[in-house]
Amino acid sequence: MRLWEGVLLASNLALVILLLIGRPSNTKRRTMWIAAGLSVGALAVHLTMEGYRFQLFASYLAAVLLLAAWGASRNRDSKGRRVFAKTVAICSLPLLLLSGAAAQLIPVFQLPGLPGPYAVGTEIVHAVDASREDLLASQPGTKRELIIQVWYPADDSAKGKRMPFIPDGRQQLAAFADRMNLPQVTLDYLRYVKSRSYEGAAVRREVAGYPLLILNHGYGTTRLLHVEQAESLASRGYVVASIDHTYGNMATVFPDDRVAEYRIDTDRFDESAAYRDQIGKEWANDILFTLAYMEQLSAGEGPNRNFAGVIDTTRVGVLGHSFGGAASYLASADDRIKAGIDMDGTLVGFEGGEALNKPFMWLSTLSTFEMYKKVLRLDESSGAKLDGFGSTPEKYEAMVKLAKAELKHIRELMERKGEMLVAEGAEHYNFTDAPRLSPLLPKTGMTGGMKADRSARLINDVVADFFDRHLKGEPAEAKLLQTYPELEDVKSQFLSESRGLE
Repeated sequence: MRLWEGVLLASNLALVILLLIGRPSNTKRRTMWIAAGLSVGALAVHLTMEGYRFQLFASYLAAVLLLAAWGASRNRDSKGRRVFAKTVAICSLPLLLLSGAAAQLIPVFQLPGLPGPYAVGTEIVHAVDASREDLLASQPGTKRELIIQVWYPADDSAKGKRMPFIPDGRQQLAAFADRMNLPQVTLDYLRYVKSRSYEGAAVRREVAGYPLLILNHGYGTTRLLHVEQAESLASRGYVVASIDHTYGNMATVFPDDRVAEYRIDTDRFDESAAYRDQIGKEWANDILFTLAYMEQLSAGEGPNRNFAGVIDTTRVGVLGHSFGGAASYLASADDRIKAGIDMDGTLVGFEGGEALNKPFMWLSTLSTFEMYKKVLRLDESSGAKLDGFGSTPEKYEAMVKLAKAELKHIRELMERKGEMLVAEGAEHYNFTDAPRLSPLLPKTGMTGGMKADRSARLINDVVADFFDRHLKGEPAEAKLLQTYPELEDVKSQFLSESRGLE
């Protein structure tokens, strides 16, 4: 809860108490003057400096009612007015409690301090791949356009404007609200959240070149659910390019104010492996295009010279959440990519191909790993069935076959240079910034019981440790598993469970 929100709620609660208890006296009247003055002042300062948000609409109403009740109660000769004032106070109490709870449960959150030694800068880049037609664009022949947000170590003199957590303000939030079938006002409060990076800051140039990481959001989400993760990595000495995969995310806002909304055929995506492979290939090509684009920026080509000579494109890693992890794995077949991470994702486009022979980590939830084991232990002769696998017997059989082929491919990866960790207490969206949005999310199953701060530190430390080892040549963090007892290295267990796939 922000400062003046707290003052507003506290002053109005004081008015409620004063209106309900005690006999009229000079002391009480003076105290009510103070409480009423605080209420008016806090409301004015809050609306002017902090800005309104829908979670506090009930408290705004309560403030108006309580001030009217206070005015009525000042007439000592009117019993009716005093009764009115007490009635209003009683009715205002639940409004204040509702607002206080909403402000805490849907907070204007603040991100913690950066974990690395560097300040962080960020720039948003609009890039067009002239070599590709966009398969989801409404007009045939339209070239693939991307918005890429880049985070990087910034010069110590970096000051000035911090990038909003949600750039493009209400336009971006309106598109998000439309995608989630919510009134726009319910997301407006996110305008007030600040990131930890400085817009357009100069790159810190004390090293020969920073490794490049290409970060990919999940199916139907957005790069803006990975801001904390990207900033954390940049503060540790990486250039992080996070892609909004056009038409596969909540919404992409282009510099000319065009908005590209989500356009993947959800039914086909759920039912057709071939369609998922097609979308996965498109996203993998986005990654490879982004890599080529960052190579150009590092070479000093193009209008943006901030990145000239500071990106080491011989040390490139990819990572992604969910379907973004699948696309990251698919793109990792490119020799320029040295290592990668799939965060609670799957595979696409793997059939007929060899497993990667380079460092690649499967970082997932315990529930995902338990599903792997169920598939591996499935005995067709027992008649046991897996939940959620296909709506017809034919589709069920096809999905089980695909799942076993996928696990066989992952086994081959683990036999080479693969790594596999699971995080107990995490669920699918713990690998994003979603836990910051509300402590209610664990109730929905989107996130696990792990607290937002710990969840973010765990994921960010695991990711940094992996890329520090494989891109920077640094030794492993020996105490990582001791620091986070929720983490378990399950590679040996997976290899044992998957013996039957040989």
